[in-house]
Amino acid sequence: MRIVIAGAGSVGKYLLERLVAEGHAIVVIDQDETVLEELSSTYDIQTLKGNASMLANLERADVASADIFIAATDSDEANLIACMLADSLSSEVRKIARIRELVTDASGLSDRIADLFDHFINPDSEAVDFLLRLFQVPGAVELMEFCGGRIWVVGVVVSAEAALVGKRLKQLSTPEVVIVAIQRDGQVIIPGGNDLIQASDELYVAARANEFDSFFKALGRELHPTRHVMIHGGGSIGRRLAKELSGGDVKIKLIDSNSERCEQLASELSNVLVLCGDGTDQELLKEEGIDDVDLFVGASHDEEKNILAALLAKKLGAKMTAVIITKNSYLNLIPEIGIDIVVSPNIAAASSILKFVRSESISSIFSTRDDRAEVLEVVADEASRIVGIPLRDLKLPHGVIVAAVHDDESASIARGDTVISPGSRVVFFASRKGLPKLQELVNED
Repeated sequence: MRIVIAGAGSVGKYLLERLVAEGHAIVVIDQDETVLEELSSTYDIQTLKGNASMLANLERADVASADIFIAATDSDEANLIACMLADSLSSEVRKIARIRELVTDASGLSDRIADLFDHFINPDSEAVDFLLRLFQVPGAVELMEFCGGRIWVVGVVVSAEAALVGKRLKQLSTPEVVIVAIQRDGQVIIPGGNDLIQASDELYVAARANEFDSFFKALGRELHPTRHVMIHGGGSIGRRLAKELSGGDVKIKLIDSNSERCEQLASELSNVLVLCGDGTDQELLKEEGIDDVDLFVGASHDEEKNILAALLAKKLGAKMTAVIITKNSYLNLIPEIGIDIVVSPNIAAASSILKFVRSESISSIFSTRDDRAEVLEVVADEASRIVGIPLRDLKLPHGVIVAAVHDDESASIARGDTVISPGSRVVFFASRKGLPKLQELVNED
C-alpha cells in the first residue's frame, strides 16, 4: 500500500517504522527538516517538508493516489483540516485522524463531516482503556479482549514463590487455560509441553473471560478487586482515568503539582480526592496511605518523574505500579527495574491504526506492551488453508500459535484436535519475526 503520514512525532515515527517493516510505501510530511533528514537516512521512505494542513503540500505528496492518509501531528485542528483537504483530493483515500481533545469519535458531528473520516484515534484514550481492562484481572500486567469479549489473553509475571516455578507446561494444561507464549530475557518463546516455567517469566495466557481464577491460584495469587488507586499527574490521561473510575466503588486519589489544574480537577471530578503536591514526595505518599494502595499510576507528562514516583510508591508499599511511557527505548527497561505495568499510548494507538492497514479479515489487533509480539483476531476465509484440518496438522510459521477459536456463539481455547471452520474467528499470538509469515498465511487463497 501507499500510505501518507502527516506528522513525524512519537505516534507518526512509531507507525512509519512498523509500516516500513511490513513493506508499505511511505511518504512523511513534517515541518521539521532535521527530523525528516534523520528519518530518510534510516528508512526507505519519501519525505516532504511542509504544513500538512495546506492543500498544496498534500498535492505535492500526491495524497490523491494514496491508499491511506494518516494525520498524526500534535494538533487536533491541523489533523482534522488535513483529513478534510485529503478528502477533497480523493474520496477514495481512507483517512485516519489522531485526536486528543476535540472529538472522540464521529458522534456529535454532522453526517457530512463525519463521512470525511474513516477512523479517529486517541492515544490517551487508548492508554486509559489499557489500564481499565486490567481491573478485570487484578495482578495482570496486560489484558487483551477478543471475539466480542468472550476470549481474553492475559499477561502475568511469575514470582519466585509461585507454585508453578520449575513445572513443565504439560503439567499445567487444563481445558480452561492455555499458555500461548513466554517472554523471558527479552525473547518471545512459543512454548511446547516440555518447557519449564521460570521465576520472572511473563506468561501470556488465553482463556474464556473470567476463567482465570484457578490459574492465578497456581501462581499463588488471589484475584482481589482493585479498591484503592493513586494517580500521579492530572493531565489528559490522569484525568480520564480518574473520571472513568469515579463512577464505581474505587477509592481514588490524584496528585498534581499545578495548583490551578488541581482546582479545576477538584471541581470537575466527583468522588476523587485531588491533592496538590509532588508524586515523588515521600512524606506526602506516606501521609496519603501509599501502603494501602492497590495500584499507583505514573501518568504525568514527565516520563522520568513517572518512573521515579512509581519506584518510590512500590518501595513504600503500593501493591502494583504502572507508568505511562512514550519513549520506546524505555519499554524493555521498566519491568527490569521493578515497575509492574508499562503503558505506551503510541503502541496502543498504532494497534488500532494497523487494523485498517492490514487485511480486512483481521478484525482486532493488540501489540504486547513491549512491542515484541502481536495478538490478532482473524476471520477465517473459506479458501484459506487454515480451514478444515486439526490444528496439530496445521504447519504454522515459527513464532506463531493459535490461542482460541470462536464459532457462532461458542468460544473455545485451541487444542490439537480443534478444527477451524469458514467464518471462524481465530485468535493468533505471533512474535514480531513470525508476523509477516502469519499475514501471508491468513491472506492466502
